[in-house]
Amino acid sequence: MMLGDRLRLKLKDAGYTPSRFAHVLGETRQTVDGWLQRGVPPRKSFKVARLLDVNPEWLVVGACVDEDLKSPDTEMFLAGFTADQVTALRVIISAFKRPH
Repeated sequence: MMLGDRLRLKLKDAGYTPSRFAHVLGETRQTVDGWLQRGVPPRKSFKVARLLDVNPEWLVVGACVDEDLKSPDTEMFLAGFTADQVTALRVIISAFKRPH
């Protein structure tokens, strides 16, 4: 998977068009189009990753396999639940994290 493909996939998952995502980030559409071709530059990775709820390393570095951004507080909270409950809770939590 190319680096720009990671961004494209997560934009689609989050329900963003490139234009809407650019607007929300305060970037130009041309900038986001460039990221879709070449990947997100490291200096923008944390802002983009936070908005898409992904690990910035996964977004920027193709070798990183962990795409989820896992907060230590969330992980401590989920530790007391069964695997099925954790799966359901992650879906609910992720729905609240997406700002669109």
